[in-house]
Amino acid sequence: HPVLLRKLRDREIDLMIGRMPQPAEMPGLEFEFLYEEPIIAAVRAGHPGRGQPIAQVLRDHPVILPTRDAIIRGTVDAYLASLNLAELVPAVETSTLALGRGLLFATDAVWFISQGVLEAELEAGQVETLPLGATYLSGAVGMTVVTGHRLPPALSHLMDLARNAALLRRKGLGRG
Repeated sequence: HPVLLRKLRDREIDLMIGRMPQPAEMPGLEFEFLYEEPIIAAVRAGHPGRGQPIAQVLRDHPVILPTRDAIIRGTVDAYLASLNLAELVPAVETSTLALGRGLLFATDAVWFISQGVLEAELEAGQVETLPLGATYLSGAVGMTVVTGHRLPPALSHLMDLARNAALLRRKGLGRG
């Protein structure tokens, strides 16, 4: 996220699609909301912690957290603190699909990640989510551009496609 924001400000890229930047990062930028995306506690199908209280599962199994610079990390840390697990030491810190997915399938790890990262695995039944009991574990996903920067027509078309896909997602008609 910080790398993409820097590239956006330096005009190395014209558009960033992802989580809404933090308020301190927003000066000079415009954000257009597309949809709300939850943070999940993902486990492999058949995980032995299913049905147990989430705090117990997190104490008993390896935990994979997003990297410290990931925009969702603060939310995950606040959630862990609410469970009296602020001092939990993760087995791994990653937001990378290949590594997180591989660890989920090979171990009994619990991975805190944005739901969209594992959408295909969730739909295929390869990955399940543990109930977190918190509704604040979600965030706005949208498009961020530099304020006043004129966008090329092809990029405007891409943004229209993203808006349409997000509308379908909000209506429950597609992954988005």
